[in-house]
Amino acid sequence: MEKSQFLQGLVAETDESLLGQIVLWDNAKLWIGIWRGFRKKTSLNSQLLNRIEKKLEASNDWQSTARTSRYNHQLMKLCRLANLMDLSIPNSGSVNELNEIGLKIESMAVKLESSLNPKFTGNTIEELATFKIKELMAEFTKHFDSMDTEKKEEAANKILAALEELDKNDRDRLLKELDVEKLTTQALVRLISVGSFGGALATVVSISGFSAYTALTSAIATIFGLVGITLPFSFYILSSSVLAFLTNPLVLIPGLIGLGFFLTKKKNKQIKERLIPVLVTYSVLSQSPEKLRDEDETLAKAIMDETDRLRKADDSEKRDLEKAYPGLT
Repeated sequence: MEKSQFLQGLVAETDESLLGQIVLWDNAKLWIGIWRGFRKKTSLNSQLLNRIEKKLEASNDWQSTARTSRYNHQLMKLCRLANLMDLSIPNSGSVNELNEIGLKIESMAVKLESSLNPKFTGNTIEELATFKIKELMAEFTKHFDSMDTEKKEEAANKILAALEELDKNDRDRLLKELDVEKLTTQALVRLISVGSFGGALATVVSISGFSAYTALTSAIATIFGLVGITLPFSFYILSSSVLAFLTNPLVLIPGLIGLGFFLTKKKNKQIKERLIPVLVTYSVLSQSPEKLRDEDETLAKAIMDETDRLRKADDSEKRDLEKAYPGLT
């Protein structure tokens, strides 16, 4: 049976990353951007990111909050995606049924990206993930170019160190794509600035799988921190697909002239539809061979346990659980 790469990655994601994505999902709404953006006369992109960042900082240590939460963050993310897609999450404890849902989510994510982004011409989850890596690397290049020389060299050295951890075949393939025999700090600075490094990395990933990408993730995440970005790395894969949508006049003008609740609800759904390929991709990229093979069984059991908890809950707890796990029955 074909394994869902989304599901395999979902069970490997950290609680901190999952909580960040959940906060992003729950706060990506049209009126938040319109109201706060116009009130403070700042860009909607900045307002959305600032709002999410404040939500995460509200607990003082949101990473600690993620680890001590009484909810299953893997299931919280799964429920949000499945509920928007009108998919029912199986509560039988069957790993095969859960895998089928994962495959359906992958298929729908690919179809959504195809319908929303004319630049994407792929048909598979692998092609979607590779496409999103290119988007992310384009965003990374913008931030890299804003650094001073010292910071650029520091960033390049971190990437060079991460490259040393790659499988030799992957490293050799990357060098071939870059048309160099050896990478130096100065050469890598130049290749990143002209966009060659991101394109080469995406090509290697499409051939070798996502291990080549995940080996560099922590290094690139650290580099984002060098330019003052404090949100979790997962948010920056979405910038070109979601934030641009929020600033589209065709989205804003109907809201501003007051066409009502149903239009707002529709636009909020469209915002989340643009998030689906992003969050599915992030799970796919999070696959880890070090994770135990029975992690999907653990998630299947968690679904059974949380469903039972929901059925036995009093009214107050039931409301909390329904908010945590939308669509779970």
